[in-house]
Amino acid sequence: MKRKGLFIKQALIVSVIAGLFLSACSSQGDEQSSESGFSPVGITSPRLSKMTDFLNLTASTIFLKKEAVRAPFAGYIQKVLKNVGDGVNAGDVVLLLQTREENALGSGDNSLVQIKAKSTGILTQLNYHTGDYVAEGEQIAGIANPSSLTIQLNVPYQNLKEVRVGSACTIILPDGRTLAGKIDKSMPIVDASAQTQTFLVDCGSIASLPENLNLAVQIPVKYAPDAVAVPKNCVLSNETMDEFWIMKLINDSTAVKEKITKGIENDSLVQIVSPKLTPSDKIIIEGGYGLADTAKVIVKR
Repeated sequence: MKRKGLFIKQALIVSVIAGLFLSACSSQGDEQSSESGFSPVGITSPRLSKMTDFLNLTASTIFLKKEAVRAPFAGYIQKVLKNVGDGVNAGDVVLLLQTREENALGSGDNSLVQIKAKSTGILTQLNYHTGDYVAEGEQIAGIANPSSLTIQLNVPYQNLKEVRVGSACTIILPDGRTLAGKIDKSMPIVDASAQTQTFLVDCGSIASLPENLNLAVQIPVKYAPDAVAVPKNCVLSNETMDEFWIMKLINDSTAVKEKITKGIENDSLVQIVSPKLTPSDKIIIEGGYGLADTAKVIVKR
Protein backbone atom coordinates (compact mmCIF):
# COMPACT_ATOMS: atom_id res chain seq x y z
CA MET A 1 0.00 0.00 0.00
CA LYS A 2 2.83 2.36 0.83
CA ARG A 3 4.46 1.69 -2.54
CA LYS A 4 1.19 2.26 -4.35
CA GLY A 5 0.65 5.59 -2.57
CA LEU A 6 4.21 6.64 -3.37
CA PHE A 7 3.68 5.82 -7.04
CA ILE A 8 0.51 7.90 -7.22
CA LYS A 9 2.26 10.83 -5.53
CA GLN A 10 5.17 10.66 -7.98
CA ALA A 11 2.74 10.56 -10.95
CA LEU A 12 0.96 13.65 -9.67
CA ILE A 13 4.24 15.50 -9.30
CA VAL A 14 5.29 14.58 -12.86
CA SER A 15 1.91 15.71 -14.20
CA VAL A 16 2.15 19.09 -12.45
CA ILE A 17 5.71 19.64 -13.70
CA ALA A 18 4.69 18.77 -17.29
CA GLY A 19 1.76 21.19 -17.10
CA LEU A 20 3.99 24.00 -15.84
CA PHE A 21 6.50 23.29 -18.61
CA LEU A 22 3.86 23.39 -21.36
CA SER A 23 2.38 26.58 -19.92
CA ALA A 24 5.80 28.24 -19.90
CA CYS A 25 6.47 27.22 -23.48
CA SER A 26 3.11 28.55 -24.62
CA SER A 27 3.66 31.81 -22.76
CA GLN A 28 7.11 32.20 -24.26
CA GLY A 29 5.71 31.54 -27.76
CA ASP A 30 3.00 34.15 -27.31
CA GLU A 31 5.54 36.63 -25.99
CA GLN A 32 7.80 36.06 -28.97
CA SER A 33 4.84 36.44 -31.36
CA SER A 34 3.79 39.66 -29.63
CA GLU A 35 7.32 41.02 -29.68
CA SER A 36 7.62 40.31 -33.41
CA GLY A 37 4.79 42.83 -34.17
CA PHE A 38 4.26 41.73 -37.77
CA SER A 39 1.14 43.26 -39.32
CA PRO A 40 -0.61 41.40 -42.17
CA VAL A 41 -0.89 43.59 -45.28
CA GLY A 42 -1.89 43.39 -48.91
CA ILE A 43 0.36 44.96 -51.55
CA THR A 44 0.20 46.26 -55.08
CA SER A 45 2.53 48.00 -57.53
CA PRO A 46 2.36 51.41 -59.25
CA ARG A 47 1.16 51.42 -62.83
CA LEU A 48 1.52 53.68 -65.85
CA SER A 49 -1.82 55.11 -66.91
CA LYS A 50 -3.28 57.80 -69.17
CA MET A 51 -5.03 60.23 -66.83
CA THR A 52 -7.09 63.37 -67.40
CA ASP A 53 -8.19 65.91 -64.84
CA PHE A 54 -11.60 67.47 -65.49
CA LEU A 55 -13.29 70.64 -64.34
CA ASN A 56 -16.90 69.65 -63.57
CA LEU A 57 -19.50 72.40 -64.01
CA THR A 58 -23.26 72.80 -64.30
CA ALA A 59 -25.17 74.02 -67.35
CA SER A 60 -28.69 74.24 -68.74
CA THR A 61 -30.40 74.48 -72.12
CA ILE A 62 -31.83 77.82 -73.25
CA PHE A 63 -33.45 79.32 -76.36
CA LEU A 64 -31.50 82.34 -77.55
CA LYS A 65 -34.24 83.54 -79.89
CA LYS A 66 -37.63 84.02 -78.23
CA GLU A 67 -40.53 86.31 -79.04
CA ALA A 68 -42.93 87.64 -76.43
CA VAL A 69 -46.37 88.17 -77.96
CA ARG A 70 -47.85 91.18 -76.12
CA ALA A 71 -51.22 92.92 -76.11
CA PRO A 72 -51.05 96.21 -78.07
CA PHE A 73 -53.95 97.55 -76.02
CA ALA A 74 -56.12 96.58 -73.06
CA GLY A 75 -59.00 94.30 -73.94
CA TYR A 76 -60.58 90.86 -73.95
CA ILE A 77 -59.32 87.78 -75.76
CA GLN A 78 -62.13 86.61 -78.00
CA LYS A 79 -60.45 83.63 -79.65
CA VAL A 80 -57.14 81.74 -79.40
CA LEU A 81 -56.08 80.16 -82.70
CA LYS A 82 -52.89 78.39 -81.60
CA ASN A 83 -52.09 75.94 -78.81
CA VAL A 84 -48.89 75.41 -76.84
CA GLY A 85 -46.58 73.19 -78.89
CA ASP A 86 -47.93 74.34 -82.24
CA GLY A 87 -45.53 75.53 -84.89
CA VAL A 88 -46.08 79.08 -86.09
CA ASN A 89 -44.73 81.11 -88.98
CA ALA A 90 -44.07 84.82 -89.04
CA GLY A 91 -47.42 86.49 -89.87
CA ASP A 92 -49.63 83.72 -88.46
CA VAL A 93 -52.57 84.93 -86.37
CA VAL A 94 -52.17 83.71 -82.78
CA LEU A 95 -55.37 85.19 -81.26
CA LEU A 96 -58.13 87.76 -81.69
CA LEU A 97 -58.38 90.69 -79.26
CA GLN A 98 -61.20 93.17 -78.68
CA THR A 99 -61.07 96.50 -76.82
CA ARG A 100 -63.06 96.97 -73.63
CA GLU A 101 -65.29 99.51 -75.31
CA GLU A 102 -66.10 97.29 -78.28
CA ASN A 103 -66.67 94.36 -75.94
CA ALA A 104 -69.07 96.46 -73.81
CA LEU A 105 -71.00 97.55 -76.90
CA GLY A 106 -71.26 93.99 -78.12
CA SER A 107 -69.64 94.81 -81.44
CA GLY A 108 -69.29 92.04 -83.99
CA ASP A 109 -66.30 90.32 -85.58
CA ASN A 110 -65.34 93.48 -87.45
CA SER A 111 -64.08 94.94 -84.17
CA LEU A 112 -61.68 92.08 -83.49
CA VAL A 113 -57.95 92.77 -83.91
CA GLN A 114 -55.61 90.04 -85.13
CA ILE A 115 -52.50 89.50 -82.99
CA LYS A 116 -49.86 87.97 -85.23
CA ALA A 117 -46.52 86.23 -84.67
CA LYS A 118 -43.50 88.20 -85.77
CA SER A 119 -41.15 85.20 -85.91
CA THR A 120 -41.16 81.53 -86.85
CA GLY A 121 -40.94 78.91 -84.15
CA ILE A 122 -42.92 76.92 -81.59
CA LEU A 123 -45.53 78.36 -79.25
CA THR A 124 -44.04 77.59 -75.82
CA GLN A 125 -46.22 79.81 -73.64
CA LEU A 126 -49.88 80.76 -73.56
CA ASN A 127 -50.62 82.85 -70.49
CA TYR A 128 -54.25 83.79 -71.25
CA HIS A 129 -57.27 82.10 -72.81
CA THR A 130 -60.56 83.01 -74.48
CA GLY A 131 -62.54 85.47 -72.37
CA ASP A 132 -59.58 86.68 -70.32
CA TYR A 133 -58.90 90.38 -69.87
CA VAL A 134 -55.34 91.58 -70.55
CA ALA A 135 -53.73 94.92 -69.84
CA GLU A 136 -51.82 96.87 -72.46
CA GLY A 137 -48.29 95.51 -72.93
CA GLU A 138 -49.05 92.26 -71.09
CA GLN A 139 -47.32 89.14 -72.48
CA ILE A 140 -49.98 86.82 -73.84
CA ALA A 141 -47.81 84.12 -75.42
CA GLY A 142 -44.22 83.13 -76.12
CA ILE A 143 -42.62 81.75 -79.29
CA ALA A 144 -39.22 80.06 -79.32
CA ASN A 145 -37.01 79.27 -82.30
CA PRO A 146 -35.92 75.60 -81.87
CA SER A 147 -32.79 76.13 -83.94
CA SER A 148 -31.58 78.68 -81.39
CA LEU A 149 -31.44 76.16 -78.54
CA THR A 150 -28.00 76.22 -76.93
CA ILE A 151 -26.25 75.28 -73.70
CA GLN A 152 -25.59 77.95 -71.11
CA LEU A 153 -22.56 77.10 -68.98
CA ASN A 154 -22.04 78.72 -65.58
CA VAL A 155 -18.35 79.09 -64.69
CA PRO A 156 -17.27 80.24 -61.19
CA TYR A 157 -15.10 83.33 -61.54
CA GLN A 158 -12.11 81.62 -59.87
CA ASN A 159 -12.13 78.96 -62.62
CA LEU A 160 -12.12 81.35 -65.60
CA LYS A 161 -8.43 80.69 -66.31
CA GLU A 162 -9.29 77.03 -66.95
CA VAL A 163 -12.06 77.74 -69.48
CA ARG A 164 -11.18 79.00 -72.94
CA VAL A 165 -13.34 79.75 -75.98
CA GLY A 166 -12.73 76.95 -78.47
CA SER A 167 -11.95 74.34 -75.81
CA ALA A 168 -13.51 70.90 -76.19
CA CYS A 169 -15.86 69.60 -73.52
CA THR A 170 -18.20 66.71 -72.76
CA ILE A 171 -21.89 67.29 -72.03
CA ILE A 172 -23.55 64.73 -69.73
CA LEU A 173 -27.34 64.46 -70.00
CA PRO A 174 -29.51 63.47 -67.00
CA ASP A 175 -30.11 60.02 -68.54
CA GLY A 176 -26.34 59.37 -68.71
CA ARG A 177 -25.86 60.01 -72.42
CA THR A 178 -22.86 62.11 -73.41
CA LEU A 179 -22.40 64.61 -76.22
CA ALA A 180 -19.27 66.26 -77.57
CA GLY A 181 -19.28 70.04 -77.39
CA LYS A 182 -17.11 73.12 -77.70
CA ILE A 183 -16.97 76.35 -75.72
CA ASP A 184 -18.37 78.81 -78.25
CA LYS A 185 -18.79 82.25 -76.67
CA SER A 186 -18.31 84.07 -73.38
CA MET A 187 -20.91 86.53 -72.16
CA PRO A 188 -19.60 89.76 -70.57
CA ILE A 189 -21.73 89.42 -67.45
CA VAL A 190 -21.39 87.78 -64.03
CA ASP A 191 -24.29 86.54 -61.94
CA ALA A 192 -24.42 88.85 -58.91
CA SER A 193 -25.36 86.17 -56.37
CA ALA A 194 -23.53 83.09 -57.68
CA GLN A 195 -20.49 84.99 -59.04
CA THR A 196 -20.45 82.84 -62.17
CA GLN A 197 -19.79 83.96 -65.71
CA THR A 198 -21.90 82.62 -68.55
CA PHE A 199 -20.42 80.77 -71.54
CA LEU A 200 -22.32 79.31 -74.49
CA VAL A 201 -21.51 75.75 -75.56
CA ASP A 202 -21.90 74.71 -79.18
CA CYS A 203 -23.34 71.23 -79.66
CA GLY A 204 -25.10 70.24 -82.85
CA SER A 205 -27.16 67.39 -81.38
CA ILE A 206 -29.50 69.12 -78.93
CA ALA A 207 -32.38 70.32 -81.13
CA SER A 208 -34.67 67.69 -79.59
CA LEU A 209 -33.91 68.70 -75.99
CA PRO A 210 -36.27 70.90 -73.96
CA GLU A 211 -35.37 74.29 -72.53
CA ASN A 212 -34.19 74.54 -68.90
CA LEU A 213 -32.78 71.01 -68.84
CA ASN A 214 -30.00 70.72 -66.23
CA LEU A 215 -26.74 69.28 -67.58
CA ALA A 216 -23.24 68.48 -66.37
CA VAL A 217 -20.22 69.63 -68.37
CA GLN A 218 -16.69 68.24 -68.10
CA ILE A 219 -13.78 70.32 -69.36
CA PRO A 220 -10.32 68.67 -69.51
CA VAL A 221 -7.75 70.88 -67.78
CA LYS A 222 -4.79 68.50 -67.32
CA TYR A 223 -3.57 65.44 -69.20
CA ALA A 224 -0.84 62.99 -68.28
CA PRO A 225 -0.19 60.28 -70.91
CA ASP A 226 2.24 58.32 -68.71
CA ALA A 227 1.12 59.03 -65.16
CA VAL A 228 2.58 56.86 -62.39
CA ALA A 229 -0.51 55.98 -60.38
CA VAL A 230 -1.63 53.83 -57.47
CA PRO A 231 -5.12 52.77 -56.34
CA LYS A 232 -6.84 55.25 -54.05
CA ASN A 233 -6.76 52.77 -51.16
CA CYS A 234 -2.96 53.10 -51.08
CA VAL A 235 -3.04 56.81 -50.21
CA LEU A 236 -3.29 57.76 -46.53
CA SER A 237 -3.76 61.21 -45.01
CA ASN A 238 -3.96 63.14 -41.76
CA GLU A 239 -7.23 64.44 -40.30
CA THR A 240 -6.93 67.84 -41.98
CA MET A 241 -6.30 66.24 -45.40
CA ASP A 242 -3.27 68.46 -46.05
CA GLU A 243 -0.60 65.75 -45.81
CA PHE A 244 -0.59 62.51 -47.80
CA TRP A 245 1.63 59.42 -47.78
CA ILE A 246 1.94 55.80 -48.82
CA MET A 247 3.51 52.81 -47.05
CA LYS A 248 6.27 51.34 -49.23
CA LEU A 249 8.06 48.03 -48.68
CA ILE A 250 11.85 48.33 -48.55
CA ASN A 251 12.28 44.57 -48.06
CA ASP A 252 10.10 41.52 -47.58
CA SER A 253 9.06 42.44 -44.03
CA THR A 254 9.59 46.21 -43.56
CA ALA A 255 7.39 49.09 -44.73
CA VAL A 256 8.26 52.78 -44.41
CA LYS A 257 6.17 55.92 -44.66
CA GLU A 258 6.72 57.92 -47.87
CA LYS A 259 5.22 61.40 -48.09
CA ILE A 260 3.79 62.04 -51.54
CA THR A 261 2.64 64.84 -53.80
CA LYS A 262 -0.59 63.95 -55.57
CA GLY A 263 -1.42 64.83 -59.16
CA ILE A 264 -4.48 63.87 -61.19
CA GLU A 265 -7.17 61.78 -59.52
CA ASN A 266 -10.06 59.79 -60.93
CA ASP A 267 -12.56 57.34 -59.47
CA SER A 268 -9.98 54.63 -58.81
CA LEU A 269 -6.42 55.98 -59.25
CA VAL A 270 -4.20 58.74 -57.86
CA GLN A 271 -1.19 60.05 -59.77
CA ILE A 272 1.97 60.18 -57.65
CA VAL A 273 4.05 63.18 -58.76
CA SER A 274 6.74 62.67 -56.11
CA PRO A 275 8.63 60.69 -55.02
CA LYS A 276 9.45 58.84 -58.21
CA LEU A 277 7.96 55.35 -58.16
CA THR A 278 8.51 52.42 -60.52
CA PRO A 279 6.32 49.45 -61.42
CA SER A 280 8.65 47.21 -59.39
CA ASP A 281 7.90 49.03 -56.12
CA LYS A 282 5.64 47.34 -53.58
CA ILE A 283 2.99 49.58 -52.01
CA ILE A 284 0.59 48.58 -49.22
CA ILE A 285 -3.01 48.66 -50.41
CA GLU A 286 -4.62 46.83 -47.47
CA GLY A 287 -3.74 47.05 -43.78
CA GLY A 288 -1.67 50.25 -43.99
CA TYR A 289 -3.91 52.40 -41.80
CA GLY A 290 -2.44 53.01 -38.35
CA LEU A 291 1.03 51.60 -39.10
CA ALA A 292 4.07 53.32 -37.63
CA ASP A 293 6.46 55.27 -39.86
CA THR A 294 8.58 52.12 -39.97
CA ALA A 295 6.61 48.91 -39.50
CA LYS A 296 7.21 45.18 -39.58
CA VAL A 297 4.75 43.54 -41.94
CA ILE A 298 3.89 40.18 -43.37
CA VAL A 299 2.46 40.05 -46.87
CA LYS A 300 -0.78 38.13 -47.17
CA ARG A 301 -0.76 35.58 -49.96
